[in-house]
Amino acid sequence: MPPASASYRLDDAATARRVLELAAQRFAQHRLTGASRTTIYYDTFDWRVYRRGTWLRARFEGPSRLLSWVRTDGEEIQRAPLTAKPGLARDLPAGPLREELADVLEMRRLFPLFSIETLTETLHILDSRRKTVARAQIEILSVQVAEEPTSTADLPVLLRALPIRGYDRDYAALLETLETLDLEPLTEDEFALAADAIGLKPGGYSRRLDLKLDPEEPADAALRSILRRLLEVIQQNEAGLRGNLDSEFLHDFRVAVRRTRSALSQL
Repeated sequence: MPPASASYRLDDAATARRVLELAAQRFAQHRLTGASRTTIYYDTFDWRVYRRGTWLRARFEGPSRLLSWVRTDGEEIQRAPLTAKPGLARDLPAGPLREELADVLEMRRLFPLFSIETLTETLHILDSRRKTVARAQIEILSVQVAEEPTSTADLPVLLRALPIRGYDRDYAALLETLETLDLEPLTEDEFALAADAIGLKPGGYSRRLDLKLDPEEPADAALRSILRRLLEVIQQNEAGLRGNLDSEFLHDFRVAVRRTRSALSQL
């Protein structure tokens, strides 16, 4: 099994570039490259992809347009070339990704959660034949709320040490160099960093009442708590219902209204 990559969190881009410079001094042969990419994360209104312990993301890098379904530990489940904006399951590229994801989405529509703009600067560590044997990469990221181009936030700058299969010794030398710099290990993933920066709570929607009522409280106070929760569900689904985005908005709206009428009938 190849060694795992290592990730670190830095305060700013200037500090990250200084780390790359210090790492480069350790190796006789190296080169620097830069690139950029855009990543858009998608899910349904009720978080069906996330609740499976997975993400669905579209990545745009150079001419590549790729839609990937991945587990939150980074393991890829399926991928497909992206040819159109994801919506209902039938809008996804034909093939295994659509066939498997359709069982998760059912009748629900996918929506963009946020997009992440990434600028990368990569230190390629080379051997005597100018072949890359290990890489250290900094990522400068900013997140944008879906469909709100003016709502953006900067994320921490990341540094990743990336192994190359068959060159474990060179990768170990790179890690040893980075460890001398007393860097802060990265404990969150890109998705969590972005969601936290824009105040998004993954898995936050539920049509269930999810109430903890106090057996000692007056009945009218308990009823108010129930009705407020049902009103919240009604309001959360109103825009999707009016836009006819998918049938579950109507379903959840009607269930909440029916429960409200039932509660009021007990008065």
